[in-house]
Amino acid sequence: MDAKVVGEEEILREEAGARGVSGVPKKGQRALAGVSRELSDEELGEPGTQKMLVAANDRLEEEVADLREFRDRYHDADKKVARLEERIEERSRRRLSQELLQGAGLTLGALLIGYVPNLEEGHRMMVFGLGALLVIAGWADKVLRLRSEKPL
Repeated sequence: MDAKVVGEEEILREEAGARGVSGVPKKGQRALAGVSRELSDEELGEPGTQKMLVAANDRLEEEVADLREFRDRYHDADKKVARLEERIEERSRRRLSQELLQGAGLTLGALLIGYVPNLEEGHRMMVFGLGALLVIAGWADKVLRLRSEKPL
């Protein structure tokens, strides 16, 4: 390449960068990248120019209609995600409280059953029954919860 041509290309790139124009035009604008965008009154009066402007306007109106549809679908999906996230949070809070109560019941029941030999003869059956009831209730709660859980 000639040094003069290389120098001119560098100057053009610098000018384009200074104006805020990227070196590579967007898709669909490549054919008209170097054309001036300002039109005189005389050029606007030409039938070809008017047809091109009408065609561009129609194309842009179609794009706007498509984008509105995507925007509406996005907002619908965003609302659905928010509702599902709320259900997940609610379910996890409920599950945590149920598991805490179940653990407390199992622990207390096991402690009562283990303490039975240290009690007087008259209270042993009552404390053993209460302990067994708490343990059985804890296990039953876990089994029933696992069977009844449904997916979101």
